Amino acid sequence: MPDGSGWERAPQATQPVEEKIQARLALAKEFKAKAPKRAVELADEVLTRIGERDDLAKEKADATFLKGEALRLTSDFRNAIATLQIALALFETLNDAPSVADALNELGNAHYGLGDCSNAIAFYERSLAIKEKIGDKRGSATVLNNLGNVCYSLADYARALRRYQQSLAIKEEIGDKRGIANSLGNIGIVYHNLADYCSALECYRRSLLIRQEIGDEPGIAMSLGNIGIAYSSLGEHSNALSEYHRCLAIFEKLNDKRSVAMSLGNIGSAYKRLADYASAMDSHRRSLAIKEEIGDKQGIAHSLLNLGDVCVSLGRFSEASEFFERALSQAVQIGAKRIEAECCLEMGRCFGKRRALERNS
Repeated sequence: MPDGSGWERAPQATQPVEEKIQARLALAKEFKAKAPKRAVELADEVLTRIGERDDLAKEKADATFLKGEALRLTSDFRNAIATLQIALALFETLNDAPSVADALNELGNAHYGLGDCSNAIAFYERSLAIKEKIGDKRGSATVLNNLGNVCYSLADYARALRRYQQSLAIKEEIGDKRGIANSLGNIGIVYHNLADYCSALECYRRSLLIRQEIGDEPGIAMSLGNIGIAYSSLGEHSNALSEYHRCLAIFEKLNDKRSVAMSLGNIGSAYKRLADYASAMDSHRRSLAIKEEIGDKQGIAHSLLNLGDVCVSLGRFSEASEFFERALSQAVQIGAKRIEAECCLEMGRCFGKRRALERNS
């Protein structure tokens, strides 16, 4: 009788701990995208609570994986990779093929964040092989899209286009409308980089229609912005400006400050191409103010470059040089080599125009 009674009570003693672990994991997942640092803390709490308990091996693997995802979202890529490698080993021990594939995909994301494209591709391809084997079509579409992103970064546009189109085909098969819209946007961006602006515009418009159908407001704004960029590349700057303003209105409604600043930058560039320099300066200054408010250092450098560029067009070379020097200082501070090079190029262009004006006066 005592033995039987004790056996019945044992699960009740561990249940509260397991419930707390599951609740903490659920909370960490909720925080992952919007507050990844907090998600890391919550995942660590779960791992501490689990300790070396063999009966919670799956929970331990899940918490480790979630921590790795959150670390990547904080741009702590090296620690993310180390953590995700542990999660991968745990999932492999459990013979959990879907989770192994997810861990491999996330390792690809982390290596891609580091700029290590060769390792990113290797992990993505291993993940894709498992997802295809187990019939995870949605997951396969995601990994194909990620492979497209890496190929795009490597300027391998033909391969990027092929991967994006493969991803699109799966999304169409499973009826993933949001995913279809995203893939069409990516395909449009590749066409844009191939200078096929008409095809890019067609993709952006198809993406916009789907996003309007499903009520995806951030996506609608993104599509409008892409359409504006395509119009700009076609030399249709008034049409571009119209789309940028529609895009801006949505991002302002959503209180998405980073995207508002980006939209204002696009508007400023459109005004400059239309030779409305006063409006261009105003838009770029508004963009700069928001970027300074949210601490977007790379964005600050871009806005300073844009302001300097407008000043050059106005013949205000001293003011332009000040903007370029501030942009260069910002770029050096954050180690943005590409922006540094652009700053030096613009400073040289400014100096050359100033000297030419002085010789002709």
